[in-house]
Amino acid sequence: MLTNAIRVNDELYFDDFKHQYTYKGNVLISATQLMRKHNLSPNYDGVDAELLKRSADYGTFIHNELEHLIKGDIASFTEEVMNFETWANANKVLYRASELMVHNDIVAGCIDFIFGDDEDLTIADFKTTSQVHKEAVSWQLSIYRELLGLDIKKGVCFHIKNDIFEVIDIPLKTKEEVEKLFQCERDGELYQTNDLIANDSIESLVNLQMQLMAMEETKKQIETQMTAFKDYVLQEMEQRGLLNYKVNCNGVELSLTRVLESKKESVDAKQLKADMPEVYEKYKKISTTKSYVKVSCKASE
Repeated sequence: MLTNAIRVNDELYFDDFKHQYTYKGNVLISATQLMRKHNLSPNYDGVDAELLKRSADYGTFIHNELEHLIKGDIASFTEEVMNFETWANANKVLYRASELMVHNDIVAGCIDFIFGDDEDLTIADFKTTSQVHKEAVSWQLSIYRELLGLDIKKGVCFHIKNDIFEVIDIPLKTKEEVEKLFQCERDGELYQTNDLIANDSIESLVNLQMQLMAMEETKKQIETQMTAFKDYVLQEMEQRGLLNYKVNCNGVELSLTRVLESKKESVDAKQLKADMPEVYEKYKKISTTKSYVKVSCKASE
């Protein structure tokens, strides 16, 4: 049963057949429609319609069962919802609200789940899709939070599908960013995020960069060892008067070649430019390099 349930009592109405919200007779855009309109959610246009319908029916069924469980109406009987119940009991979760409809003057939506005490509320969404798009869920929960009007700092996504049960922390957008989205909708403008890269993409980029830095450090260590080895071999080959040396090791033929000392010519471009600027300008070659992004990482303070 819900404890100290959060309630919103007004004239907001949802037509399940039309999937349409109205408030005092005025039609409001849904949060999911708002996100789709402003390119903040995945595009499923290319997915088979029958597959989408089966996925939607499955999601509706699981959502309904979760709602009944949270409200204490009936006991759960599917593995998916029993997994959630096990997690909730283990974490002594305080249920606050389920399927809570919220709105403002233009947008409406339904919050799947709110839990925790007044000082530590968490807003949550249930996802039954194969993949969780964390950036889209972040927007969805952030929109709901602003519509609810409570200072909720934590967001969570429960990824529930067949034998999958994951509790994924979801960073929430700032109030200013969500209000910017609402204002764009009011003004008939397309929202453009201030975020250059989505949070989940940033996480992937950081992981890749850290892997690369670790590999480069390993490469430096190997090169240092190789330099010491080659210095030793060069000294031995010089003392023995060898130019080439081959040996087999574990099926690999190792070939060592002593490259003799030689002279190398080059042009001092800086001095040439100072002494003979006309010649330098005549033979100067300009090439264009492609633009690129330089990535670097350091621990944040």
